Amino acid sequence: MIKYRNITMLICTICYLFLICLDNEIWYVKFLCYLYVYIFGMYIAFSLDRIKRWSLIIAVPIICINLFYPNTLPVASHLRTLIFTMAVFVAFSQLENILSKCNWLMKFIRMCCNYSFEIYLIHHVIIIYFT
Repeated sequence: MIKYRNITMLICTICYLFLICLDNEIWYVKFLCYLYVYIFGMYIAFSLDRIKRWSLIIAVPIICINLFYPNTLPVASHLRTLIFTMAVFVAFSQLENILSKCNWLMKFIRMCCNYSFEIYLIHHVIIIYFT
């Protein structure tokens, strides 16, 4: 990923697009799809400085469509989730300087950060309990 990030991402994307055409209920297909999301996150982390401000023009409509009209994008659910989370990431990364100047928002974000990992861990227990 460090040495050949674009080639690695291209190969992984081709494999991912093939995988989402398969049956998504098979456990190893799900695993490989989530592995792609992890690899995609690494790619974005390495390429963060190359994301341009104009990318907000693409990200904001995608976020609005997913918030107000969920499930309307004609793509597989794995890909829809990936597109939405990427749009949110791009939007927040481009708005970071503006958002960091808003003190009350930063206090709220810090409060959420204090408890997010615990909530993340406990939701598995709740899911198991209800299942």
